[in-house]
Amino acid sequence: MKWPISKISAIDAGGIAVCAGLLGMFTLGVAVPLLNHRRSVNEAQVSLAAQKTKAAAMTLQLNLAKMDMERTRRAVAANPLVLQNDDQLDQRLSDLSIFCKSCGLEVEDVTPGAALTYPQYQTIPIHLAARGSYRNCLVFLHEVHQHFLDIGVKAFRLSGVSTDDTAALGAQFDLIWYAKTSATVVSTQ
Repeated sequence: MKWPISKISAIDAGGIAVCAGLLGMFTLGVAVPLLNHRRSVNEAQVSLAAQKTKAAAMTLQLNLAKMDMERTRRAVAANPLVLQNDDQLDQRLSDLSIFCKSCGLEVEDVTPGAALTYPQYQTIPIHLAARGSYRNCLVFLHEVHQHFLDIGVKAFRLSGVSTDDTAALGAQFDLIWYAKTSATVVSTQ
């Protein structure tokens, strides 16, 4: 049976209004907060996933750094280099002069510079002036670090005209000697 719309009773209209009101209250009171909560949970899950990804990447970097540090520790432990005390400077200069002569260079000047002190070592610049053939200069450059593990070559300059391998050239070597820091040295760093 079909009911005409015009014959809706006041009770029916009231029932419809109450249902509509309850539906509105449910929507505003329960459904909207529930949807907002669900949205915030989803955002939190996305943020958590991003943080987990970042944490995993950082953990990987940390593990790689730990492995690198362990390799470095092993290399330091296996390194035969033992730095001499800085009070051995005169002996080091003498040894260096003797080594130059063994390479065929004539030593003209050996001058140490001011030391730079660091927490665990210090560097002492050494300027070495010598004369010798191009070949002898190359032998010195090649052999100096193999013979003196604690000396590095900072710079070198050759001067003169060489018409053959035996002509004497002027040679200037700027060396760095790495030495132990003595207890009496005042730190400059």
